[in-house]
Amino acid sequence: MTTRRSFLKTATVSTAGALILPTILPSCIKWKGANDRINVGHIGVGSRGMAEMKMYVLPFDQFRINAVCDVFLSRRESAAQVVSKKYESDGLKNPSCDSYNDYRELLDRRDIDMVAITSPDHWHLPIAIHAVQAGKHVHVNKPLGLNYLYMLELKEELENQKLKFNYGTQQRSYAFLKKAMEVVRNGGLGEIKKAIVWAPGGGTDRHIGYFKPMNVPVGLDYDMWLGPAPKSPYTADRVHRDGSFFINDYSIGFLGGWGAHPLDVLVWALKDQLTTNCTVKATGEIRWPESSMYNNINVWDAKLKYENGPEVRFLSQDLAKPVVMEYLSEYRQNGTLFIGSKAWMSLSRTYAESDNPEINQAINDFPKKDFGLDGDRGTHLLEFASLIRGDSESYMSVDDAILSDTISHLTNVAIRQKQEITWDAVAGKLKNSPEGNKLMNREHRQPY
Repeated sequence: MTTRRSFLKTATVSTAGALILPTILPSCIKWKGANDRINVGHIGVGSRGMAEMKMYVLPFDQFRINAVCDVFLSRRESAAQVVSKKYESDGLKNPSCDSYNDYRELLDRRDIDMVAITSPDHWHLPIAIHAVQAGKHVHVNKPLGLNYLYMLELKEELENQKLKFNYGTQQRSYAFLKKAMEVVRNGGLGEIKKAIVWAPGGGTDRHIGYFKPMNVPVGLDYDMWLGPAPKSPYTADRVHRDGSFFINDYSIGFLGGWGAHPLDVLVWALKDQLTTNCTVKATGEIRWPESSMYNNINVWDAKLKYENGPEVRFLSQDLAKPVVMEYLSEYRQNGTLFIGSKAWMSLSRTYAESDNPEINQAINDFPKKDFGLDGDRGTHLLEFASLIRGDSESYMSVDDAILSDTISHLTNVAIRQKQEITWDAVAGKLKNSPEGNKLMNREHRQPY
C-alpha cells in the first residue's frame, strides 16, 4: 500500500528517474549580495497563477523564474513564453523558461530555491510537502488544503528542513493593517469580547457546472489534475476554476477560499486566544440548482467558542450584513470586526474603521494607494524574499495558516454533520464526531 509519505518521498517521473530530494540548497542559506536572485518555479499557471506571477514575481529583480508547471499544455507553454519574453526584453542572458507537466520534474531541479503553488486547492498540501522535502522554500496560495494531518506534516517538514513558508494572504503586507494589529496588541480596544468574520459565499449567479461527461482534450493530463481526488469523468466545468472552488472533492468552497482572508486577520490579531479547544455550532445551506455538479456550502453562520478566547462568529456575506451594520458606517462584502471593552474596529483589505476617533485616524493615516491590492502590489512576495535571505523575520507562520484553515473546516464539518462539535486542539481532532474527523482528514486516491 502506498502511503502519503512514501509517495512523496519515493515518487518517480519517467524522464528523470528517481526524484532527488536534496537538503537545503547552499544558495538558500547564504546570500552574497543584493544582486543574487532567488530562483523560482511556478506550479499551476492558470488564471490565478499567471496573475500572481505577473504581479508578485516577474517585475522584481530579486526573483528569476526558471521553470513553470501545469497539467494544461497551453497554459504552461504560454506562461513560459511570457517569462522568456520579459527577461529577453530586460536584456538578461539565457532568458528561457522551462515548462513541465509533472511538478516532480520541476522539483528535481537543484537550481530552484523557491516554488509558488497556485494549483487547485486539493493539490496545495501534497505539492507543498513534496517541495519542502526537495529543499524548496514554499509560497502556498490560500486555502492551505483539505487534510489536517497534511497540514501538520507540512509544518514538520518545514521545521526539519529549516525552510521558509509564505501564505497567499496578501493583507499581511498592508501598512494600515500592520498598524491595526498594533492597536489590538497594545490594548487600544480593551479586552476583545467578540469577533465577527464574514466573507462571500459564492452565489449561483456565477458559472454553474454540469455533469455531462466529455472527452479529455488534447494537451490536458486529466489524471494528474485529479491527483489525490476521487476518480471522476472529465467535464470542462469540473476543471474550470469555479469547479475546483465549488465541488467538494477539490475544495470546501469560499468557506476557505475567501474566508482565508478575513480569518487570517482574526488569527493575526488573536492567535494566542484561538489555540485552545473550541465548540462549534453552525447552520448553512448549499444553494446551487439541482442540475449543477456544485455541492459546496455557500451560505453559513457559525459560532465558535474558545476556552480562553472570545466568541467568534463566522458568516457568509448575505447573513452578515444585518449583524455587522449595527456597527459599521458602510457595508463591505468581507471583513473582520473586533468588539472590545473600550472600542470596536473593523478591517478588510480595502478599509479600516473604528468608533474611537483616535484609533480611526491612526488606522486610516496612510495614502489611499496603501489600501487594497493596488496599493501593495508586489510587496507580498518581496517580504518573503527578504525572509529567505535572512534579512527579516517571518510575519506569517505556517501555524497561522493552519489555525485559520481549521476554522473554515470546522464550520464545514459542523454544517454537514448537523451537530455541535468540539475541537481538541492538543490532539488535533474532534472529540465527538468520527465522521467529522474523516472530513478533516480525507482519504487520498492512490498513488497520490
